[in-house]
Amino acid sequence: MKILGEWKKNPKLDYRIVLATDPKSVAAEQYRVLRSKLEILRRERPFKTIAVTSAVPGEGKTMTVANLAVATARVKGTRVVLVDADLRRPALHRMLGQPNDRGLSQVLEGKAKPEEVTRLLGPFPDGQSGALFFIPSGESQPNESEKLGSGEMATLISELSSRFDLVLFDVPPILPLSDPLVMSQKVDGLLMVVRAASTPRDIVAMALEGIPREKVLGTVLNGIDERCSAHYASLYKSYRKSYGS
Repeated sequence: MKILGEWKKNPKLDYRIVLATDPKSVAAEQYRVLRSKLEILRRERPFKTIAVTSAVPGEGKTMTVANLAVATARVKGTRVVLVDADLRRPALHRMLGQPNDRGLSQVLEGKAKPEEVTRLLGPFPDGQSGALFFIPSGESQPNESEKLGSGEMATLISELSSRFDLVLFDVPPILPLSDPLVMSQKVDGLLMVVRAASTPRDIVAMALEGIPREKVLGTVLNGIDERCSAHYASLYKSYRKSYGS
């Protein structure tokens, strides 16, 4: 396992990972709310493996799963692993400022062991949190959807589930590809990211048609109108001033 430097000090870290770059922002707080809602849901319906997807490209699924991973890993004693299963157009490694020479593809091909491509993104500054690990996609290869549906993938999910408290997968959008449909059969649940005022409802409904209803954990509304965000931000700042950080 490769141990990298403290994640917050990574100069290549994407600014959109607000839990690291702007932890006191309204956006960061909303990811904490998402984490809390999932924790409440887990009490009623235990799950450890989640695929995060969207109906079409450009809705912010990668940004969402990255922030959710950091938010969850901030809970003391929690071990989270973030896996880039978007083998066609991987983006998590760039967002996290990490290399992508070897990863999930090589594990599924039998060319690497999971522990050889798993990276610890460094300890959190306060020393009171959990730990965040990352498995990049690795160099892209043909027949990606077949790999996600393979027995090797099922074995890997089972192994990660036994080692970590939460396993998060970034998977491709649903409508253009079959990959999310394949992954939905192997994970405990699926989160759908939807961009506000952008994605038509019928497109979202069409995307969800092929997903078993019991596997859908919920939707994450992304890209809310800035005027609403600004209004909420002023209320949030007032709250922090009154009650402390």
